[in-house]
Amino acid sequence: MVSPEGFEEGAFAATADAAETADESISIDAYCAESGIAPSFIKIDTEGRDLDVLGGALQTLERAQPAAVFEFQAGMIEALSATKPGDLFSH
Repeated sequence: MVSPEGFEEGAFAATADAAETADESISIDAYCAESGIAPSFIKIDTEGRDLDVLGGALQTLERAQPAAVFEFQAGMIEALSATKPGDLFSH
C-alpha cells in the first residue's frame, strides 16, 4: 500500500503489507513511469534487498537523478565483489 500520511506533498512510502505480497510489488521504475513521478530523493530500507530495489530503479535514477540513500549490509559485500560501485549507476 502507498500512504502519503506524514510526508510532504508528493511523497509516499510503501508499507510492509505491500512488500509482503509479491503480486502487489512494483519496481520504482514501473511506479514512477505509471504515475509520472520524478522523485528528488529515494530512501531504500529493505533489510538486505536494497540491491534488488536499486536494480528496479535504474531508469528512474538515470532520468530524475534523485539523491538516494540505502543500507549497505555485510551480505552485500559478496554481491558487490565483482562490481565496481560506479557500475551500479553507469547504465
